[in-house]
Amino acid sequence: METKINTTRVSPWGNSNGIILNKAILQEADIEVGDMLQVSTQQIHGRTAIVLETMNEPTLAEKYAVYQGTPETYEKPDDLKDWSDGESFGKEIW
Repeated sequence: METKINTTRVSPWGNSNGIILNKAILQEADIEVGDMLQVSTQQIHGRTAIVLETMNEPTLAEKYAVYQGTPETYEKPDDLKDWSDGESFGKEIW
C-alpha cells in the first residue's frame, strides 16, 4: 500500500474546525465534491487514523436492483388512507 503525504492546517470553521484536502488526495480516496462522509477514528500501530467512508444515497437503479416488493406488513400513511383504490368515476387514467 502506497502512502501519499500532504500537509494541511486545521482552521476554524463556524463553531467547528476544518481541513482542506487537495484534489489528488480526494481522487485517490475516490471522494467527490458533494459526497456525504462518515468520519471515524481507528487505532493503527499505536496511532490514531481518521477514516473517511462515503455514504452516498443509492441511485434509483441501485434501489430497484434490491427491491423485493411491498411487504405484507405495509400500512398506508394516515394522509393516504382515505384515497380510493377502486374504480375511477371521471376521466382518470388507471
